[in-house]
Amino acid sequence: MKSLLDFRKTGPTTYGNPITLDELWDRAAALGRVTVDHSLSQGQYVQIRFERKSGTMVQARGHHTEIREAFRLAIQEAVDLGAAP
Repeated sequence: MKSLLDFRKTGPTTYGNPITLDELWDRAAALGRVTVDHSLSQGQYVQIRFERKSGTMVQARGHHTEIREAFRLAIQEAVDLGAAP
């Protein structure tokens, strides 16, 4: 299942290692405050709130029927919006 693999090299690990839910939570928590919820229409929903250096509060969200993919989408959006661990 492609959505469960991380192909980016983030350290001395190998490419393509399966990512556990705990690891995804830790990555998201390193970026900001994490909330998880679900809706009947959109499936799982992950939100990461963080503050920029300017003081602006930013929310990054990921929606997907699979929780790991929702985490991945939220983490990617947070990084794209300027979150840094």
